[in-house]
Amino acid sequence: MFAVTFKNHSYERSAQNAAHRFNAHIVKGDYPNFEIDPTLAVISEGKLPPLKELKMQVVDQNQLDFSWSTQHNPGSAAHDLITILICYDQMNYYEGSLSIAQRFDGKCSYSLQYPKNTKYADIYITVISNNRENAANSVYVGRVDLIS
Repeated sequence: MFAVTFKNHSYERSAQNAAHRFNAHIVKGDYPNFEIDPTLAVISEGKLPPLKELKMQVVDQNQLDFSWSTQHNPGSAAHDLITILICYDQMNYYEGSLSIAQRFDGKCSYSLQYPKNTKYADIYITVISNNRENAANSVYVGRVDLIS
C-alpha cells in the first residue's frame, strides 16, 4: 500500500522510508509500555484533494458504511480511488483495499474480517488517483469498538 500512497515522496527516499518518516512520532510511552496513537498515523500524504464531508456509520460490528460529497474540487477527478485501511488492536492485524470505491460514487460499505477476540478497529481513508501516481493526505475516521 505505501508504495502507492507515498509514491509522491519517492524522489527524496523510498516510499516505504517516507511512510516511516511520516509515522515516526506515533509511538508513545516508555519501555516496555509502548502504545501507538492511532490519531497521529499517516497512511498517505500528497496534493490530491481529500474527500469532503466524509462520514462513517457503524451498521453493526461487521459492517461500516461511508459517505462523502461528490462535489468536484480543483485537482480531483471523478474516478479517483477511495482507499481504506483498518488496523486492529494497536496494529497487530490490518486489512484494507486500495480501490473500495471511486470519488463519484459518494458512498461505499466495508465488511470487517477480524480475528476472534479483537477489541477495536482504527479506520483510515485516503484518495489516490486512478493511475496511482498521486495521493491525498489520509484521514483518521475513528475507532470502532468490536467487543461490547
